Amino acid sequence: MNLLNTVSNYLPAGLIQETARQTGESESSISNVIKAAIPTVLAGLISKSSTDSNGIFSLVQSASNANILGKLSSIIDVNQSSNAGSFNIWTILQHLFGDKLQGLIRSLSAFAGVKESSAQTALGLSAATTLGAVGTHAAANNLDANGLSSYLQSQKAELSAAVPAGFDFAAMAGTLGLGSLFAANPVVERTNINTPPPAPPPPPYSSHPEPPKKGNGWLVPLIILAALAGLIWYLMKSCNKEETNTTPNVATPVNPTGDTAKTDPKPSNATVTGTVDSFGNWVSDWGAEQTIKLADGTELKVGERSTEYKLYKFITDAGAQIDTVDKTKNWISFDRVYFETGKSVLTAQSVAQIKNIALILKNYPQASIKIGGYTDNTGNADINKKISDERAKIVGKELVKAGAAAKQVVESVGYGPEHPIASNDSNEGKAQNRRVDLKVASK
Repeated sequence: MNLLNTVSNYLPAGLIQETARQTGESESSISNVIKAAIPTVLAGLISKSSTDSNGIFSLVQSASNANILGKLSSIIDVNQSSNAGSFNIWTILQHLFGDKLQGLIRSLSAFAGVKESSAQTALGLSAATTLGAVGTHAAANNLDANGLSSYLQSQKAELSAAVPAGFDFAAMAGTLGLGSLFAANPVVERTNINTPPPAPPPPPYSSHPEPPKKGNGWLVPLIILAALAGLIWYLMKSCNKEETNTTPNVATPVNPTGDTAKTDPKPSNATVTGTVDSFGNWVSDWGAEQTIKLADGTELKVGERSTEYKLYKFITDAGAQIDTVDKTKNWISFDRVYFETGKSVLTAQSVAQIKNIALILKNYPQASIKIGGYTDNTGNADINKKISDERAKIVGKELVKAGAAAKQVVESVGYGPEHPIASNDSNEGKAQNRRVDLKVASK
């Protein structure tokens, strides 16, 4: 059975037309995005199932149990496309494609000639349909994790043939790290479609390379050069870290009450790991998956270093005290809230985390938070401060719209480039400084 046809058959009549209407795109363009997105999502499932069959089985089973196929029409709205109830589509896509997800969205946008936000919406719907269809097929055929993995592996040959003309699926698969799926069709590297930047030199604590074999004398100088590059990288990183951690916050913004002594500057956080995506956003390493069980029965699956988990642990830990003396304490950065460049417009990808945070607050009505907006030091400081203030207030409003009580968002303030958490001397540091944070005000 051709899985691509199965997935396509689950697309509701009128879904493409309604998606086109909501996004302002043509039906043919949205159709092209979906035709390219479905085999790409399937490729991600196939790739992951070869190393984590149980995880993929659990994933599609959850999609089927959540009746995601019955909710497709209700999530066409561009502001709802990342979720189907408590089932988070973008968390799944991030799991499948990691920091390459934004590059995939950009490629789909360029291929179909649509806005990136429209491509993102269509990708979310394609992923929801794919996950639901695969889960339904597994349930109908009584497949276990191994059986589903074998079935998915059998679909490799069908993928390339189903991709619309003009979408270089082999190159896209290579960019996404899925090139091994096509042993019979070697991937040709391309540099014009979101080719990822070269990996940084290995740090000093990386594993030792294998000793060179005879006849490969050219490896010796290469290894020496790599070691020197790694040492230089390490020293530069150490210097930047020292500068970030030791530079005092001299400028203290005045809060709305005018009392500078009670201002809430954001301190430098502990060292975080992550990467910068193709849009310049900082993508944090979420850590091992954790399950948050809320009082209303909702379960959220998040990373142990995610904003949701940190907020939940702080609210529920009786030993976690709100520091009312040191105003730099208790801040938590949103790790999946992004804005369009230079604007106060949230991306569709941000909706999922905002809904999760609102859900946590709703389950703990005694808790309240403050919101802080920040930028890097590029451009005019006054303009940056205005933008950061608008962004902080947008996040606060969206939290209330998503279910948090208005009284639970006690303040939303922008500080612009003040109080960076990383050095602005690198793209990575600037990406970390462009952020929105929350601070627990009561619990």
